[in-house]
Amino acid sequence: MNRVDFHSVSAILFHYLKEADTSQIDYVYMIFASFSNDTEDFMYDNGLVCKWIKGQAKVSPRIVNYYVDDSRKEAMYQDMEKELFPYLSDYANAANDIKTLLISDTSISDFEKERLLSFYAESSSDAYACFIAEVLLFGMSRSFVKFDAKASGGTSPLIDDIILTTLLPKPIKTFVGREKELAEVHELLEEHQTLFIQGVAGIGKSELIKRYIKLHRKDYTNILLLDYSGSLYEMVADLDFVDDTDGLTEKERFRKHFRFLKSLKEDTLLVIDNFDTTASTESLLSQFCDLKCRVIFTTRNLFSSYETLTITADKKQAEQVLQSNLGTSTDYSLEELDLILEFLDYHTMAVELVARLLSYTAITPAKLFEALKENILLPSDDIKISITKDNTTEKRRYQNHMEKLLDMQELEHNQQKVLAVIALAPETGIPIKLLYQWYGTCVNEVNELLELGFLTIEHNQIQLHPYIRKIINARKSLSLNDCPHLFEHLRSTCVNEVSSYHVFALDMVDTTLRFVKKDNEDIWKRIVFAALERTSQYQQFRSFEKLLNECNDICQHYRNISTENSAMLLHFQAVKAAKIHQNFIQALELEEKAIFLATKYGTSQILNLSSMYLDAGRYLALLGKQEKALDYTKKAAGVLSNTQMQYSTAGIFTLTSYAKLLYESGKISDAIQIYSNCIGLVKKIYGDNSITKGYLTQNLAAICASSGNNKMAISDPSYALKTLEQLSYYSLIGGY
Repeated sequence: MNRVDFHSVSAILFHYLKEADTSQIDYVYMIFASFSNDTEDFMYDNGLVCKWIKGQAKVSPRIVNYYVDDSRKEAMYQDMEKELFPYLSDYANAANDIKTLLISDTSISDFEKERLLSFYAESSSDAYACFIAEVLLFGMSRSFVKFDAKASGGTSPLIDDIILTTLLPKPIKTFVGREKELAEVHELLEEHQTLFIQGVAGIGKSELIKRYIKLHRKDYTNILLLDYSGSLYEMVADLDFVDDTDGLTEKERFRKHFRFLKSLKEDTLLVIDNFDTTASTESLLSQFCDLKCRVIFTTRNLFSSYETLTITADKKQAEQVLQSNLGTSTDYSLEELDLILEFLDYHTMAVELVARLLSYTAITPAKLFEALKENILLPSDDIKISITKDNTTEKRRYQNHMEKLLDMQELEHNQQKVLAVIALAPETGIPIKLLYQWYGTCVNEVNELLELGFLTIEHNQIQLHPYIRKIINARKSLSLNDCPHLFEHLRSTCVNEVSSYHVFALDMVDTTLRFVKKDNEDIWKRIVFAALERTSQYQQFRSFEKLLNECNDICQHYRNISTENSAMLLHFQAVKAAKIHQNFIQALELEEKAIFLATKYGTSQILNLSSMYLDAGRYLALLGKQEKALDYTKKAAGVLSNTQMQYSTAGIFTLTSYAKLLYESGKISDAIQIYSNCIGLVKKIYGDNSITKGYLTQNLAAICASSGNNKMAISDPSYALKTLEQLSYYSLIGGY
């Protein structure tokens, strides 16, 4: 590591952040605090932040451009000192390591190196902050070179350089106790390659393993935590690797990813959380248990063939949880509290909810105990919650119990509604600004729920406890008509080409699909069609297939289904045939049917019709029918030109696709003309220094060079260089 860039400087800073257990998102919020506060429409995507830090993508130009102004540089100096330095174990040594890196970088001119070194002074914290910020800003803004990870032979390759989104979740702040179990986990992993941590729902298995990870991060080269979603095959295939390409099939992705997992050694810990299945239904279980790395499964079921640590309800643990969540309410008699804990069978989550009841509502321990005795809370005739061998009955009993405890909180209707909305967001939470923008002002409700302990806030993200989130979603208490403003924002975000919330919105659409009542056909139909287009673009084919099934049901059962809706259903079925099954003949048949429907009665959806022609042309090209492919692609461009939509993002993409086919067909002068026209359009609309213009200029130069027009190809070498520096970032945000 001898090149100064965002990746190398961040790697040094992270070395001194180890003790602070800081996530990648925490880190960017610290160093870019001023930008985050001043920019409302920008959201840090976990995957993209991960690529910045791992040296696989250039930092967003919006951030780089923000800090060009000298006054904003000053703000970064202050953010560095106030936000980051308190978490560094030694900021002076960190600055010295960065200085050494700077001196050793032979790719920096002497003039620039002297300028940066002039900021270094072994004095106060503000001087160190100034130096680190200047070097970081230089590393962000210089030409981008992707980091090439090289694994050493004796240890596992670093997964942070290979797998994206490897963020490790932190245990909840109220986690206490379990010292004995934590020690047992460590001891068992020294003796066994695979370990199952078993226990009933809500007993604290996931939080235990998060705490173990926090305590033992330094003991492993890598720790990877994955959430089991019903299939080990899908879980592995859905991992995002730095070098994955769009052309890989699901089977190829699985083979590639699992081959890498098999290369990991004993210095790596792999955790598979919520493995709530059986050995007979999961065919890949034995292969995972044969991996060379350490593997932990958390599960509600018993796997008797493997080493297992069972987490049970414990009186001492329950007392610690109760005390941790009671806060200052310590005037209750120990005898009354012990009776309640016994009735709860010392179940961790149940105890936590009871503590909140006693802390924030008018109920007293005596009244709560009477309610338990009168069987108000319990779903069966048993006085206590008993642990049965039937896992289904046991799960239902605990979940019903949790729901009754939640009901006793006597939350107001608006509070329940806000909780249900937040539960639709991913486990990482929802940005506060986004909640207020999409749902509406609910400051009072949020503050009350924070006080009650239901919500937490971290870096302007509102979060729910994962288990409570699951319970609230399972109730399906929210309908589309409850929050039409929210769901309209979901739809509009999906169709907005430049939104930074696409992935977040698609996650919420997925949860909405499963847990929200569809009592407004028009809203739901428009959300599904919008999300289908976006999931296809982001290669989220698991979600795409679910939405396609939903779209099929909508077109069969909803009223007011237009010909355009039916045409779009055929279009998305063609996308499935092509992108998921690589059946281009079937895809072409479906696309041509879609075009027939869309043109038979006329259509107002010009962009959709253009996409159909363009995709049909692409399928024909893949099938070797070049002339017909050229004809369809020309129609795609013509549809947009006739309505003056060639100036749009989709229009420029369509025109360049047409130019590419012309070039491949030997019509080079026509291709050059279209590229030249597109460059002129982009220059007028987006400016002379836009990345889109750089991409088009690079392609035009390549075409000219291949046709022997070397003079035109090298007419602007400085611009070509700038283009190459920017392209890697642009490709990540869905550019042309």
